[in-house]
Amino acid sequence: MMNPIFGGISGARLPVAEYDLGEGAMLKATYAHVMSPFLMAFSPAEPGKPHPPPWNAVSGGLSHDVHIELKIDSSGNPEWLIGTQALWWVVALLRLKASWMLSAPVFADRSFQDIPKTPGARLFPFELVVRRKVQAEDALADLALEDLAWVAQNWKRAALLFHRDRNFAQAFQAFDNSTTISSPALGLLTLWSALEHLFAPSKQELRFRVSALIACYLTEPGEDRMQVQKKLAKLYDERSQAAHTAEEVEAEAASETFAIMSQVLLKIISEDRVPSRDFLEKLLFGIS
Repeated sequence: MMNPIFGGISGARLPVAEYDLGEGAMLKATYAHVMSPFLMAFSPAEPGKPHPPPWNAVSGGLSHDVHIELKIDSSGNPEWLIGTQALWWVVALLRLKASWMLSAPVFADRSFQDIPKTPGARLFPFELVVRRKVQAEDALADLALEDLAWVAQNWKRAALLFHRDRNFAQAFQAFDNSTTISSPALGLLTLWSALEHLFAPSKQELRFRVSALIACYLTEPGEDRMQVQKKLAKLYDERSQAAHTAEEVEAEAASETFAIMSQVLLKIISEDRVPSRDFLEKLLFGIS
């Protein structure tokens, strides 16, 4: 794998010309337009050769405007955090903390500003065909400096937590993938599956157990905790409806669950600890 690697990020702009995330990661303002038109051939190709003409253009295609370059220097990183693994991880943390609209459609072996004047530059598709719901040019997110500071503070340390804790890794990946799911019902099921991984080691009384443990984890004892538990129980009912009936699920239920899941993941990362069953049960019963 090439090192360093340069990833193009679409869906947002930087508030500054460049921002050092530390540990070999650097964000820089740039511009590139990634185009992926489709062509159709009508005769089979011979082994090792392209399909013979004629070729016809197919209407549509994919495109991304890249406004941010992420340079990843993986020198000294463990094998599981080099190249595209590190690129995905940093971008996924930016999606978690700053804006779900971000994607990394392409990466290269050199800076994007150098590619037009450098023969032999290598570019590769990455999240090119993964659409994060609906993205529009006028919906570009403006990344906040405080969000960038959070990623800078946590990205390398949180990568170790992701690597060593399977439940956290599965929950984080489910959360990140949920932004690519257009169906509210499927998105809701994906998110609740992730929450159950973290908060339901026992499969009994899931509705109350999961909603109560998440409420205890996110809020202090009192009225707010009770209201959060009730809200979560209602969202879990929506999850059950999606899983067991043909009735439509409101998009708002998926959005609210997404917001809860983001709070959980941010807290886990900030505390550098996945809550254990023993820890959660002590919270539930007010044992310090």
